[in-house]
Amino acid sequence: MRDTTGQEAEAEWLRFEKQIAEEARRMYPGARVEHNTHVMGRISMKPRQIDVLVTANVGPHEIMIVIECKWRRRRVDVGVIDGLIGKLEDVGADRGVLFANLIPTEAARQRMENATQPRLDGYVFRLEPRLSRAEAEEIVSQHDLYHFDDDPIPSATEAKLKEAFERLRFDATW
Repeated sequence: MRDTTGQEAEAEWLRFEKQIAEEARRMYPGARVEHNTHVMGRISMKPRQIDVLVTANVGPHEIMIVIECKWRRRRVDVGVIDGLIGKLEDVGADRGVLFANLIPTEAARQRMENATQPRLDGYVFRLEPRLSRAEAEEIVSQHDLYHFDDDPIPSATEAKLKEAFERLRFDATW
Protein backbone atom coordinates (compact mmCIF):
# COMPACT_ATOMS: atom_id res chain seq x y z
CA MET A 1 0.00 0.00 0.00
CA ARG A 2 1.34 3.44 -0.89
CA ASP A 3 0.36 6.75 0.61
CA THR A 4 -0.20 9.91 -1.42
CA THR A 5 3.47 10.94 -1.23
CA GLY A 6 4.60 7.70 -2.90
CA GLN A 7 6.21 6.37 0.28
CA GLU A 8 5.38 2.87 1.44
CA ALA A 9 2.75 3.04 4.13
CA GLU A 10 3.36 0.61 6.96
CA ALA A 11 1.15 -2.40 6.41
CA GLU A 12 -1.40 -3.38 9.05
CA TRP A 13 0.27 -6.77 9.53
CA LEU A 14 3.61 -5.08 10.27
CA ARG A 15 2.08 -2.70 12.80
CA PHE A 16 0.38 -5.74 14.36
CA GLU A 17 3.72 -7.58 14.70
CA LYS A 18 5.48 -4.51 16.13
CA GLN A 19 2.71 -3.96 18.67
CA ILE A 20 2.91 -7.58 19.82
CA ALA A 21 6.73 -7.37 20.07
CA GLU A 22 6.55 -4.13 22.07
CA GLU A 23 4.07 -5.63 24.52
CA ALA A 24 6.32 -8.71 24.91
CA ARG A 25 9.22 -6.38 25.80
CA ARG A 26 7.10 -4.69 28.48
CA MET A 27 5.78 -7.95 29.91
CA TYR A 28 9.12 -9.76 29.99
CA PRO A 29 11.69 -7.12 30.99
CA GLY A 30 14.37 -9.73 31.76
CA ALA A 31 13.86 -11.61 28.50
CA ARG A 32 15.39 -11.03 25.08
CA VAL A 33 12.63 -10.07 22.63
CA GLU A 34 13.38 -9.85 18.92
CA HIS A 35 11.03 -8.81 16.13
CA ASN A 36 11.38 -10.32 12.64
CA THR A 37 14.40 -12.45 13.34
CA HIS A 38 15.73 -15.81 12.16
CA VAL A 39 16.60 -18.98 14.04
CA MET A 40 18.52 -21.85 12.46
CA GLY A 41 16.36 -24.93 12.13
CA ARG A 42 17.77 -27.97 13.94
CA ILE A 43 16.09 -30.35 11.50
CA SER A 44 15.98 -28.37 8.25
CA MET A 45 19.36 -26.71 8.79
CA LYS A 46 17.82 -23.59 7.22
CA PRO A 47 17.17 -20.20 8.84
CA ARG A 48 13.51 -19.91 9.91
CA GLN A 49 11.81 -16.52 10.05
CA ILE A 50 10.21 -15.71 13.39
CA ASP A 51 7.74 -12.82 13.83
CA VAL A 52 8.52 -12.34 17.54
CA LEU A 53 11.05 -14.41 19.48
CA VAL A 54 11.14 -14.36 23.29
CA THR A 55 14.03 -16.10 25.04
CA ALA A 56 14.78 -16.11 28.76
CA ASN A 57 16.84 -18.07 31.21
CA VAL A 58 14.90 -20.01 33.82
CA GLY A 59 17.51 -21.43 36.15
CA PRO A 60 20.05 -23.24 33.98
CA HIS A 61 17.60 -23.56 31.06
CA GLU A 62 16.93 -21.21 28.18
CA ILE A 63 13.22 -21.01 27.35
CA MET A 64 12.15 -20.09 23.81
CA ILE A 65 8.69 -18.77 22.91
CA VAL A 66 7.92 -18.26 19.22
CA ILE A 67 5.10 -15.82 18.51
CA GLU A 68 3.45 -15.94 15.09
CA CYS A 69 1.28 -12.96 14.10
CA LYS A 70 -1.40 -13.40 11.44
CA TRP A 71 -3.26 -10.31 10.25
CA ARG A 72 -5.19 -11.63 7.27
CA ARG A 73 -8.33 -11.11 5.26
CA ARG A 74 -9.08 -14.83 5.54
CA ARG A 75 -9.12 -17.04 8.59
CA VAL A 76 -6.01 -19.03 9.46
CA ASP A 77 -6.42 -22.57 8.12
CA VAL A 78 -4.94 -25.91 9.15
CA GLY A 79 -2.06 -25.62 6.66
CA VAL A 80 -0.84 -22.47 8.42
CA ILE A 81 -1.05 -24.20 11.80
CA ASP A 82 0.78 -27.28 10.48
CA GLY A 83 3.51 -25.00 9.16
CA LEU A 84 3.76 -23.19 12.47
CA ILE A 85 3.97 -26.44 14.45
CA GLY A 86 6.68 -27.64 12.07
CA LYS A 87 8.59 -24.39 12.59
CA LEU A 88 8.28 -24.72 16.39
CA GLU A 89 9.68 -28.26 16.27
CA ASP A 90 12.43 -27.26 13.85
CA VAL A 91 13.76 -24.39 15.98
CA GLY A 92 13.29 -26.23 19.28
CA ALA A 93 10.72 -23.82 20.74
CA ASP A 94 9.32 -24.56 24.17
CA ARG A 95 6.03 -22.88 23.33
CA GLY A 96 4.25 -21.30 20.40
CA VAL A 97 1.73 -18.49 20.43
CA LEU A 98 -0.51 -17.43 17.57
CA PHE A 99 -1.99 -13.93 17.54
CA ALA A 100 -4.63 -13.63 14.81
CA ASN A 101 -7.19 -11.05 13.84
CA LEU A 102 -9.87 -13.63 12.97
CA ILE A 103 -10.97 -16.95 14.48
CA PRO A 104 -9.04 -19.82 12.83
CA THR A 105 -10.98 -22.43 10.83
CA GLU A 106 -12.42 -25.49 12.59
CA ALA A 107 -9.60 -27.73 11.33
CA ALA A 108 -6.99 -25.18 12.43
CA ARG A 109 -8.54 -24.92 15.88
CA GLN A 110 -8.55 -28.71 16.26
CA ARG A 111 -4.90 -28.87 15.22
CA MET A 112 -3.92 -26.12 17.67
CA GLU A 113 -5.88 -27.71 20.48
CA ASN A 114 -4.11 -31.04 20.02
CA ALA A 115 -0.58 -29.70 19.67
CA THR A 116 1.30 -30.71 22.79
CA GLN A 117 5.03 -30.68 22.07
CA PRO A 118 5.38 -27.78 21.97
CA ARG A 119 2.11 -26.38 23.19
CA LEU A 120 0.43 -23.79 20.95
CA ASP A 121 -1.84 -21.07 22.36
CA GLY A 122 -4.16 -18.92 20.29
CA TYR A 123 -5.32 -15.34 20.77
CA VAL A 124 -8.04 -13.86 18.56
CA PHE A 125 -8.73 -10.16 18.36
CA ARG A 126 -11.90 -10.09 16.26
CA LEU A 127 -14.91 -12.34 16.06
CA GLU A 128 -15.70 -13.75 12.62
CA PRO A 129 -18.02 -11.16 11.03
CA ARG A 130 -20.21 -13.80 9.32
CA LEU A 131 -21.05 -15.50 12.60
CA SER A 132 -23.44 -14.29 15.26
CA ARG A 133 -21.76 -13.17 18.44
CA ALA A 134 -23.12 -16.23 20.29
CA GLU A 135 -21.80 -18.63 17.61
CA ALA A 136 -18.37 -17.00 17.62
CA GLU A 137 -18.12 -16.98 21.41
CA GLU A 138 -19.11 -20.66 21.49
CA ILE A 139 -16.28 -21.51 19.06
CA VAL A 140 -13.78 -19.51 21.10
CA SER A 141 -14.79 -21.17 24.38
CA GLN A 142 -14.93 -24.71 22.92
CA HIS A 143 -11.42 -24.49 21.55
CA ASP A 144 -9.66 -22.72 24.40
CA LEU A 145 -8.86 -19.67 22.29
CA TYR A 146 -8.47 -16.36 24.07
CA HIS A 147 -10.60 -13.56 22.64
CA PHE A 148 -10.48 -9.80 23.00
CA ASP A 149 -13.78 -8.17 22.15
CA ASP A 150 -13.99 -6.77 18.61
CA ASP A 151 -10.95 -4.52 18.89
CA PRO A 152 -9.06 -4.93 15.64
CA ILE A 153 -5.35 -4.52 16.05
CA PRO A 154 -3.42 -2.38 15.18
CA SER A 155 -5.62 -0.10 17.30
CA ALA A 156 -5.95 -2.67 20.10
CA THR A 157 -5.68 -1.28 23.56
CA GLU A 158 -2.52 -1.84 25.53
CA ALA A 159 -4.57 -3.36 28.36
CA LYS A 160 -5.87 -6.16 26.12
CA LEU A 161 -2.39 -7.09 24.93
CA LYS A 162 -1.14 -6.96 28.50
CA GLU A 163 -3.96 -9.33 29.49
CA ALA A 164 -2.90 -11.74 26.73
CA PHE A 165 0.70 -11.81 27.93
CA GLU A 166 -0.35 -12.09 31.58
CA ARG A 167 -2.49 -15.12 30.71
CA LEU A 168 0.41 -16.62 28.76
CA ARG A 169 2.79 -16.02 31.66
CA PHE A 170 0.54 -17.59 34.29
CA ASP A 171 -0.83 -20.44 32.18
CA ALA A 172 2.64 -21.50 31.05
CA THR A 173 3.34 -25.18 31.58
CA TRP A 174 6.81 -26.14 30.50
